Formats: sequence, C-alpha cells, structure tokens
Amino acid sequence: MNSSSSLFASLVLILALAGIALSGKNTKTLKNNTCSMKFSAVDYSPVTNVCKAPDYNEKQCCDAFKALACKYGQHVNDYSTICPIEFVSYLNLAGSYPMGVFVGRCNEDGDHRLCS
Repeated sequence: MNSSSSLFASLVLILALAGIALSGKNTKTLKNNTCSMKFSAVDYSPVTNVCKAPDYNEKQCCDAFKALACKYGQHVNDYSTICPIEFVSYLNLAGSYPMGVFVGRCNEDGDHRLCS
C-alpha cells in the first residue's frame, strides 16, 4: 500500500472510530463519552523504544503496540467513549508517529478493537 492509500485508510479508520465513540445510544453530550483512563500519563516507551523511523518495522511496531494496548484493553476497546482515540493520539504524539503506523496495520482482519 502506498503512503497516500495508507494515509487515507488511516483517516477513514480514525473518523470511523470517532463516529463509533460518539454514537452511543445514551449519548447526550461529549462529557458522557469522556475516558476514565488518563492516557496522557501513560508511559509509551515500550512502543517508542522499539518502533522507530524510518521503516517502522510492522512486526516490531505492532507487537509493541498490542502489548501496550492490551494492558489497557477495557479502555482502548470501549467505543462508547473516546478512549481508543485518546490512546492512539497520545501514542502518536509520544513517538512523533505519522498517522497509519498503528491503526489499520495492527488491527487484524478489519477488527476495530485495538486489543484482541
């Protein structure tokens, strides 16, 4: 997949995740969708120490991503909140990753869960 296709696929998945997170039946305000986990305080070094530019080795990056995501599985898979979006956003920020390094590459068989 070329970088344009990868970027487009990542954007589509992020928008889909945002739509899923914000479409809960009992959702009246964004406040109801807040994440109870403080992903801004997570140590992302288990991923950032392994997943490095310029090649972002898919196996190494995804193995590290899944190990960290599964540590917070109940939160990162809860699409009734913004937890999945916050997790990926803070990880991308911590490692200065471009979009598409994890989402879309590390989800198996079109599974939307970040930890499976």
